Amino acid sequence: MKIELTEGCYFREGKYFSKHFDKELAVYADLDESMTEEYVGRCADAVEHFSDEMTDTINEAAKRYALDTIAGYMEDEGEDFSFEEYDLPEITEDTPAGDMPEYFRFKELIVNKPKQEGQLYFRLCGGCDWENEHGFEAAFQDGTLVYLGAFCEAVPGRLDYFVSGKGREFNYAIKGE
Repeated sequence: MKIELTEGCYFREGKYFSKHFDKELAVYADLDESMTEEYVGRCADAVEHFSDEMTDTINEAAKRYALDTIAGYMEDEGEDFSFEEYDLPEITEDTPAGDMPEYFRFKELIVNKPKQEGQLYFRLCGGCDWENEHGFEAAFQDGTLVYLGAFCEAVPGRLDYFVSGKGREFNYAIKGE
């Protein structure tokens, strides 16, 4: 897939229409010379060819993220908790993971320079109805969901923190393993 990028202040920027998500996504790529339009296009192609299994993996991780966030509100409020008071969707253990896309939306494809040459690394970022302040981020490395949670800039240089460090607690792509 060819995505035309223009140089911005912090990123090279562009956009493309995602058939997979049926919407336009903003595209941001690191300014690094190795971030060619061909590489960015390969990342977009990976998004467009997400398997049903990948979609299920994203939805299941999103459900864990939502349930954990809502549990925090419930713990703070105790018996006084109500979904309405916090303007939260009624996501419960009984909510099918396949319903989760109703509650989150990707708006950006962010392409970062991978740690190792030859790797494919990108993030999809946007918002979610259960965490308006911190949003939603999913990071993918070589076809695997490696991070899903609040927007934390899970760039390749910080990935170890979210996989094996203290940030693992907030990585719903691996939480529960």
